[in-house]
Amino acid sequence: MPARIGISQVQQEAVDKLHPHPAGYVTDTWDVLYANTEYFRLYRGLEQAGNVLTWFFGDPRSRTIMVEWETEARLTVAWLRALFARQRVDAAYEKLLVQLSTYPEFRRMWSAQEVLMGRHTPYMRVWDLDHDEELALLAQVYKMPDPTIPGQLYIGTRTSPADLAEPPQPA
Repeated sequence: MPARIGISQVQQEAVDKLHPHPAGYVTDTWDVLYANTEYFRLYRGLEQAGNVLTWFFGDPRSRTIMVEWETEARLTVAWLRALFARQRVDAAYEKLLVQLSTYPEFRRMWSAQEVLMGRHTPYMRVWDLDHDEELALLAQVYKMPDPTIPGQLYIGTRTSPADLAEPPQPA
């Protein structure tokens, strides 16, 4: 994986224009490449952490913000394992695994050997610290359009908390 994947001005503008919905680009090792202001506002501390997994396990705010912290953390770890399996041996993965191995919860989740590439539900429950309310986000992760770039686009479309009660109906 390149040391730093470039996100073009057009890609940045596209993510910025998705506001008030949180959106951002992450590498396959979950390093945040670029995100809009709503992404960093909701996921408080992620901008400083720079990596979704180190934020999950290293920033105590993540446990408040992610209403279903255990489920979301397990999903992200299992997704990392799947992405890791698809790539050739890469120093970025090895470095991240060494860093994350300092967290007992990560070691437990990694040892479960789950492999997933997709959400268990389309919805993510997030606690908005600024407004002291729960948000329901229709969370989607897309592979980068260029298959040579190991990255993903996350979009969390705001929806009604009532949508959490019923699964989406087929069209």
